[in-house]
Amino acid sequence: MEQRNITTEKIIFLGAVRVGKSTIVKILTRKFNFNSKDYEMTQGVELYDKALEICGHTVDTVLVDTAGHELYKWAVKPVCDESAFYALCFDLTNKDSLSILKAYLEELSIQKSILIGCKFDLQSRHAISLSAAEEFAINNNLKLHLISMMTTSTEMEELFYSSIIDYARDR
Repeated sequence: MEQRNITTEKIIFLGAVRVGKSTIVKILTRKFNFNSKDYEMTQGVELYDKALEICGHTVDTVLVDTAGHELYKWAVKPVCDESAFYALCFDLTNKDSLSILKAYLEELSIQKSILIGCKFDLQSRHAISLSAAEEFAINNNLKLHLISMMTTSTEMEELFYSSIIDYARDR
């Protein structure tokens, strides 16, 4: 049986400002410097190419890192479409970050997505309980993943493997 390439056109990272979208993208593309404390806010939309090897298949992806600031919403909406896969990111230390995702779910036609709770390692600062995050995931038919911002590239890739495979199968 011939193996075929599975191509995912886009993985769009959505969420509030400073939740960890850019960090995830940079970890996935191996461009994140774990030793640096420098933070540069995404302005508008930034695109990154990433090939993932999953079960003997090459999954070609374009990672779309979107600005979370309200000022850039005009630049984010045009890159969103029904055929894309979404990584809906929220910050466990920011109680408003889930409500911002709720607004995205109401505004956009999001068919395939995962919910990523960032900064799991900062448990003493959590403003969103795990039960609230789980309830949000269940109510919106999302699979919840909790991550530390010190997650390695390999661990971050593994987080997306099963979700991308399921997404590609359903296309």
